[in-house]
Amino acid sequence: MHIYNNISQNSETGIQVMKINLFILYNSKVSYITNPLNQRVAKLVNGEIKEKNLWKDLTTLLAIYDKDNNLKSEGSGLNF
Repeated sequence: MHIYNNISQNSETGIQVMKINLFILYNSKVSYITNPLNQRVAKLVNGEIKEKNLWKDLTTLLAIYDKDNNLKSEGSGLNF
């Protein structure tokens, strides 16, 4: 497995985005996009968004959506 980080800045919004890339078995590439607070906001598999995360605050995950914005999981907050 190979891991590397890539930090970029959106030229329109000025928001910094970090991608953490993991290469795993069967030539699949799993990437996570994080916000400036280092929270995972999206999961990509082979470059395609599979999940999106909505955060209430620094440690409380409110909901997980699929690539088409359909709700997959919600709760009063999953604390990390």
